[in-house]
Amino acid sequence: PPAERQIVKGALAIIVHSCEMPQGNYWGRRVAEAAIETLNAADDIGLIEKGGQGATWVYRLQPVGDRVGALSAAKQLTFGDMQMFQPSMQMALQGLVATDAGQRHVIIISDGDPQPPSANLLTQYVDNGVTCTTIMVGGHGNNALHEQVMQRIATITGGTYYRVKDP
Repeated sequence: PPAERQIVKGALAIIVHSCEMPQGNYWGRRVAEAAIETLNAADDIGLIEKGGQGATWVYRLQPVGDRVGALSAAKQLTFGDMQMFQPSMQMALQGLVATDAGQRHVIIISDGDPQPPSANLLTQYVDNGVTCTTIMVGGHGNNALHEQVMQRIATITGGTYYRVKDP
């Protein structure tokens, strides 16, 4: 008999932070929209950005469905200037761990200048099988330390690091 193809349900949390380059936030939004477009209707999607002193879900983790709600939320993103990655990454981890998804992933879209997450939080990502891809759009004055932060998050969690220098 023919083999049945089974697709593992995925859950994706996208964290957005200001991308300080010409049209950086526009390109950050386009990255978020492209990620949403790749998901299946049964996958979960959530969007997190700066809120108050920490982070907030601007689109709570929920099934993608017809993508209209998630894409609409992506168009409304303000790309606030976070002071640190810790609150948004902690929020994403808590949301993802609570899902029944077989694959859990975070995408961080940022210029890389927030304070890095703690080693303990990165260990929690690894222990819970949550990977994290980082996309550095622009970069504050080409600061090598910011690039190292983004690379470290991706490397430790088993994700991929991307650097966008020119849209």
